[in-house]
Amino acid sequence: MTTRELYQQGKYREIVEAVNPDSPGDDNQLLTLGWAFHQLGEYGQSTQIMRGLRAQYGPDTDIGDGARRGLAHGFQQLGQLDEANQVLAEIVPSLARDNVRAVAILQETRNDGVFPMAEAQQMISRAMWTIPRQANNNAHIVNNLTFAMYEGRRQEVIKPYLFMLHGLIEVAVGIYEEVKAQKNHLAECLFRASQIFLDIADWVEEAYVAIQESVRLWEEIVASQGGRRYQTNLENARAQLRRVEEQRGQVP
Repeated sequence: MTTRELYQQGKYREIVEAVNPDSPGDDNQLLTLGWAFHQLGEYGQSTQIMRGLRAQYGPDTDIGDGARRGLAHGFQQLGQLDEANQVLAEIVPSLARDNVRAVAILQETRNDGVFPMAEAQQMISRAMWTIPRQANNNAHIVNNLTFAMYEGRRQEVIKPYLFMLHGLIEVAVGIYEEVKAQKNHLAECLFRASQIFLDIADWVEEAYVAIQESVRLWEEIVASQGGRRYQTNLENARAQLRRVEEQRGQVP
């Protein structure tokens, strides 16, 4: 099985154990290794690999594009948002670039930035109607921008659109299932769906179903992949499950 096939199956730990970063075989394998480190939350190793590939390949090459996107995502996870935006400016326009921008919008909204509704609407529209689906990017964009609106739900620019959030997050879940996305992506989206169902739509039972599935997936992932990132995600999902169970107990 190739490293790319392992990655598509979410077997990130197997990639890390199989590929030597000092002699990876070729730069495509090295890029896949960088992404595997990223998915496992090992951002130091990931960004180191992505920096090297960025220096070797231009933004109009597949490896150069992937390295820039991986580096931008790594900087975002590390809280180095200025550096992330500098790399974002180099990335060629695509749905994959839209996803990097969507994560930036989510973080900016969490930091009390004004949600850019017009830009987000255009990005969501492209993600929902671009066929065939480009791996996970379509779902990532809808997922991240929908959750950004949830995070900024008290902003006046977002309030008129709150009634749409449960439908949008269901679209994201549906796309992840359609493209047979890695379990960690689906688990995270279900976790977010549970929050939106509970806090925006007041759908307690739907929130319960979503978070039960999220916990189940995170338990499988932690058992097979390990890592602090996934353990933290599992703990957060279990906390959300307890919150939903409390709400269920209050429903007559």
